[in-house]
Amino acid sequence: MDIPANLNDIKVQKLISRFVRDNDPRVRKSALDSLVDMHLRGSSLYDDLYSLAVVSLRDDFEEVRLGGLNLIWAVSSLNPHILLWLPKDGPAETIRLIDDAFSKICDLVNDVSVIIRTKACVIMSSYQHVNPDVLSQTFSKQIMSRLRRKVDRKFQRKHEASSISIIIPVAEGDFDVEADEFRIMDSGACGAFVHGLEDEFQEVRNASIDSICELCMYNGHLVNKAINALVDMFNDEIPQVRINAINSLRKIGTRWPLKFDLEQLEISTGTLDDYDQTTRFATHDLLAVVEIVNEESLLLLMTELMGNIKRYPQDLISIYRCIREVGKRHPAIVSKCRESLFDIDHRYMTKEPSTESPIYTARVILLVNAVVSQPSLATNLPAYIFQHFAYYRRKYPDCVQDLKVRSRINGLMKSPEYTSIDGFVSETVAKMSLRDINDYTATTSNLLQIVKRQAERLEYTAALATIQDAIKNYKYICTLHPTGNVRLAIAYLECYELVLRIKQNFGTPSFASTAQIAATNLLQASYTMQNSFIGLSTWNIQVTMYFRILVGIIWTFGIIKDMPKEVYQKLSIGDLRSILVKISTDPTAAKWVGLHSFLTEFLPMDLDLSNAVKHTSAEIISPQPNVDKPLKFKSNIRVSLDVEANIYNSSDIYDTAIEITNPDQTTQVYWPIANDFVPTTPFCYKLKAKVELRYPGWTEPCNISLRIVRSFEPDLSGLDGYIMRYPNAEATSKHSIQQSHNVVSIPISEPVLYTIHPYSRKAQQVPAASAGARQRGIAGMM
Repeated sequence: MDIPANLNDIKVQKLISRFVRDNDPRVRKSALDSLVDMHLRGSSLYDDLYSLAVVSLRDDFEEVRLGGLNLIWAVSSLNPHILLWLPKDGPAETIRLIDDAFSKICDLVNDVSVIIRTKACVIMSSYQHVNPDVLSQTFSKQIMSRLRRKVDRKFQRKHEASSISIIIPVAEGDFDVEADEFRIMDSGACGAFVHGLEDEFQEVRNASIDSICELCMYNGHLVNKAINALVDMFNDEIPQVRINAINSLRKIGTRWPLKFDLEQLEISTGTLDDYDQTTRFATHDLLAVVEIVNEESLLLLMTELMGNIKRYPQDLISIYRCIREVGKRHPAIVSKCRESLFDIDHRYMTKEPSTESPIYTARVILLVNAVVSQPSLATNLPAYIFQHFAYYRRKYPDCVQDLKVRSRINGLMKSPEYTSIDGFVSETVAKMSLRDINDYTATTSNLLQIVKRQAERLEYTAALATIQDAIKNYKYICTLHPTGNVRLAIAYLECYELVLRIKQNFGTPSFASTAQIAATNLLQASYTMQNSFIGLSTWNIQVTMYFRILVGIIWTFGIIKDMPKEVYQKLSIGDLRSILVKISTDPTAAKWVGLHSFLTEFLPMDLDLSNAVKHTSAEIISPQPNVDKPLKFKSNIRVSLDVEANIYNSSDIYDTAIEITNPDQTTQVYWPIANDFVPTTPFCYKLKAKVELRYPGWTEPCNISLRIVRSFEPDLSGLDGYIMRYPNAEATSKHSIQQSHNVVSIPISEPVLYTIHPYSRKAQQVPAASAGARQRGIAGMM
């Protein structure tokens, strides 16, 4: 079908608009959808379509009303500031198109269709520039006085003369909806969000919460009304609605101040009793951005958070982070509550509390972060608190800042007590400049050449002592200025040390029995060196592979357990390859002697530190060691354990896993999904995963070891995988997700010992039965 050349967009729209009043609802729906599609494809809609869309909102069919709703949004988004005449109110009365469209959409919040109500609440969020009075009206069911218009008296007398009206008395306090000063159109926004939040369907309530959040981000005057409305939603029966309301308020709090009164704070802290951990964590994030108004509110908040720690100890880290933000934001209020929180009475000497008390730890975190914002709070504090600052700085680095560094920056807090903060760091370290560190690193790097010369002269004892000094120096440099190159040098020296010990032990009677263990250690160290860094040069990768060549020879000698005594000339890699080919076809004693010569003359390749590398590591934040409070659960029932960790410098998150070592040394490996990794900075992630535990009944609590590992495919998948797991190559758990034989793992985090106690009912019933028998025996004797 050919389209006439003179048929422009306006003519097409007028042609389609004729079908908006068609008798068939399917035709009306198609006409409305076609006009919206033209808008989405870039065509400008003419203003007269707005009146057709308004008429469509009163259609009997749901699909037509939905089409009219979409068309109103399209027209009002194109020309929001066009003025519409209000002939009923007089020739001079006008209203902006965006304000009138918003009122019409608010009317649909009371529609009989759930789909229409949800869609209306969703679209309301896009009207950020509506008249502030109209927006405020959505939070109240009572019509505001400033939205009622006073009609011109001359126009009113003219209107009365042209019509016969029946006077109906109106009770005091009610509105006469038939009066000319009352406009039904202005009442469209009346209580729209109130109706949306009270809807029986959670889809409508969630959409209303989302719209309130979005409108508040652009209209600060709505925040106080939004607080009242959203805090009431914390008591909703649906967990998703509660979480959405909490997160929406937190999002608003990142833009505008959130001031909760005592009642609102009580309602908010009431969600800390929720069984769902996601709800509790969302509440912690919300309370971190709330502005506390007085000391009573702060004490209430601390009391509720302490109760949360007692009920749910697994929330400890999240609660401490919340308290950290509260301390930073409210130093003035913390100063007023300082003596009551720490029971300080200047007339008496204060007893030093236990640093292992969660309640005392929370109060110290609150105080130390308040001191960061207001250093004068550090005056007149007991001396032991400053020592505790240093302890908590090491134990909870995310929650406690280094006050010693802050004091040097600010030039404040010169009290002598601060000399004990972080006292384990020497003054030499504090005074060293970056240039001094670089010089010290260069001097330490020269030790690598000394080690090489000592090894060439077969001075293994001296070379090992030099390696120990170099490793000690590099670790000291890591405390000053940790870099990937320094850690790479440490990994290289650890491999070098294993090689020298093998060479030193070679030829002794005990070598045959220890060769396989030595090969396992060297292979693990070489793979750790290669896979714990990103940005390794090709040369350094060859350095690690050269170590693994020696591993194969050592492993072979450990198997045959028969060492030849002769030493021949030094062999190159090419000679070694030819000897291995000959041995594979005809393994004779004379050919094994060549391998013996390669081992005795082996020296590692030099390390290249010219290219910067980054060290791949991880830090487990949760769970923390719980020796005093083991996790108890019934045997053979799956229990979820929340694992939270920070991943640093990881090139591929799909290689990262969680490894659990059981008391019997069997291992379980859990692979987090992609959604468990949240990017923080380039190549760095926050890991939040759930690990399912299931064990048979134990007679007493025992420790399991958790650590983050990085998997990779070895050079020789079958052999290298077996060697790295030797002598526990068969130690796997029947409950674990079996690791592929082609993939092995190396740890990238320090292990965390977590105490659990899976108990069985039989184990509990046996002591109870024996106690009852003893009681019956005593009664019989009497």
